[in-house]
Amino acid sequence: MSVRDAAAPGAAGLLRPLIRRWQAGGCCTATFQLPVVQAVVDWKVSAARQSWLQRFAQHIYVASHAARPQNLCSPAPLQWQFCRRFLIAELGLYILWLASFFAFAMAQQVGF
Repeated sequence: MSVRDAAAPGAAGLLRPLIRRWQAGGCCTATFQLPVVQAVVDWKVSAARQSWLQRFAQHIYVASHAARPQNLCSPAPLQWQFCRRFLIAELGLYILWLASFFAFAMAQQVGF
């Protein structure tokens, strides 16, 4: 069975009228457990998540290539160079912490 335009936006779709009817007390929460409603909810959530991730990745791509403009439609791989300095600083702090903790542990063993 298929429901025509079940995932359509707004009042044309299945969810908004169903939610309004539930808020008015016209149906119970078991209605949202129907397979067709679950499928529409899952589809909309995955589409929204994918859309958000695509916008985020495009924003990062544009920010990391602001100095040298390129065509965003080109098949160039997404380069995650925006956090290289942060990761190097984090690695440096971790090594500093590791060395100081090792020195502290050795000082405790010796009896300082």
